[in-house]
Amino acid sequence: MYQPRPGRWLGLGKLEEELEEELYRAVGQHEFILNYQPIMSLETRQILGFEVLVPWQHPKQGLIRPSQFLSIAEQTGLILPLGEWVLSTACWQLHEWQHLRNTIPLFISVNLSAQQLCHPTFLPQLQQILQETGISGSNLILEITENSLLAAKADGCIDLNQLQAEGIQLALDDFGSSYYCLAHLTNLPINIFKIDPFFIQTMESEPKNAAIVKTIIFIAHQLGITVTAKAIETPEQMASLQELNCDYGQGFFCRSQWMLKPLRVLSKRVIRELGNRESGMGNRESGMGNRESGIGNREKILCTS
Repeated sequence: MYQPRPGRWLGLGKLEEELEEELYRAVGQHEFILNYQPIMSLETRQILGFEVLVPWQHPKQGLIRPSQFLSIAEQTGLILPLGEWVLSTACWQLHEWQHLRNTIPLFISVNLSAQQLCHPTFLPQLQQILQETGISGSNLILEITENSLLAAKADGCIDLNQLQAEGIQLALDDFGSSYYCLAHLTNLPINIFKIDPFFIQTMESEPKNAAIVKTIIFIAHQLGITVTAKAIETPEQMASLQELNCDYGQGFFCRSQWMLKPLRVLSKRVIRELGNRESGMGNRESGMGNRESGIGNREKILCTS
């Protein structure tokens, strides 16, 4: 059973120590929820999958964003039980979607820390989750930041080719945010670059950043790597990325403070309607939450990012 390390051993401040204690309780009492942010094809505007986000439903403070507690979870080791729960729950959700009628193939994208990737039980746990849920590895994407991947590679803690053998895709998250040597990419089974939001959000105002985005997309495609643009917020950004032949995009629907919550049903028509929204829909509420989906349930969208 996991035992937390006192905050004073970690050099945490008083507020961080208090948050650590509450975080330990939260993991034990399952105070976290999973939100699913749509990832769409920028060519067809069809939703192809979802990134899993993990806000904390604090009993007193309300919804706490992952950015506010994940660093402490990593320092204390709580990221291990939390990460296992997230991965298992997301795969079971995908299992449920896949067994509904009239659904299209979807993928789930889950974030990993270096601690998770390097833990000796990670691969066996992952294989067990895939076996129990019946999810194909090809429907799962594991996201890891450049710095975490460098740390894992330096430790030699896991052979990333083992993940590839399971059919799992590996996404390099926030690509461009650190000084990653491109030469390493030829030795790693990277399938997807997820461009750092900073470059996407400034590409219209900063020509140099637009050039960086263009270069990332070009290099990735030359290496046979798919590119996802994060935090798309405006029609102009969408149009520019489409012109650059960026493959996937996400964050566009957050413009009007929308995010897909965990769904019990996900019909093909719902996904198609979400993917075919016009650019202007990002600035006004969708009627999706107010009309029937045609299969007896309603979908609600909630943005937490």
